Amino acid sequence: MAHNDLVGGYRSLDWSDVKLYFNPATGLVEPISYESFSGYPTTELVGARRALSASAAQEDLHAQWLQDPVVFERYLHHLERFARKEYLDSTFTALQPALDSASAILYGEFPWKELDRTIYYHNQEEIRRLLPALR
Repeated sequence: MAHNDLVGGYRSLDWSDVKLYFNPATGLVEPISYESFSGYPTTELVGARRALSASAAQEDLHAQWLQDPVVFERYLHHLERFARKEYLDSTFTALQPALDSASAILYGEFPWKELDRTIYYHNQEEIRRLLPALR
């Protein structure tokens, strides 16, 4: 959920887009951060869903997860981690070869598309701005 805040991936919060993985090492079903439409501005944090009314929360899987204090604290921990500029700097550096390769492949079909990193840095700023309201 914190990753969705970073990439602006609100479309994957719809119940029909939730992706889960059974981790055989832990025996747990784990949500997968997935967003095929990333790169959108973050305007509200996923954690704001925690405040939904009980009836609305019944309809929202993410709101139900955020009701668990352990899940909510881990969400906040990762928000704080992802909000650090160094996080994106080091991620982009580590992924640079893969990003170059993927960009070259995509350029063949979508030459007007370009990875705009500024949206992710903008979303970090929004996370830092909105995070105090969740505490």
